[in-house]
Amino acid sequence: MVEIIETIGSGPLRFVLTFHEGVAIEGEGHETYPVRIGGTGRLPDGTEVARVMHEFGNGPRGLRIRLTIRFPASAPEHVFTGHQWHFAREFLNWLEAARAAR
Repeated sequence: MVEIIETIGSGPLRFVLTFHEGVAIEGEGHETYPVRIGGTGRLPDGTEVARVMHEFGNGPRGLRIRLTIRFPASAPEHVFTGHQWHFAREFLNWLEAARAAR
């Protein structure tokens, strides 16, 4: 379990992410990623705010990453698009740091 404070949409959100097996994420192709890290995000009152599945595998040109997060359908559109930008920056930072450390 980890406390998360990050920008989701137009402002910060604080929630607890619990990692576990069997996260219900729809879609095809998940089985092609051998490393899967999934979890459920909840507010302090227990309200589910996100389901997360980060998947990693090897590809013909190196690392393959598939990042999935599901927010409630009732969330405003800016939450979805804002988090796409957040993911892009967050994972680019990690990849740049890994490359610099080589």
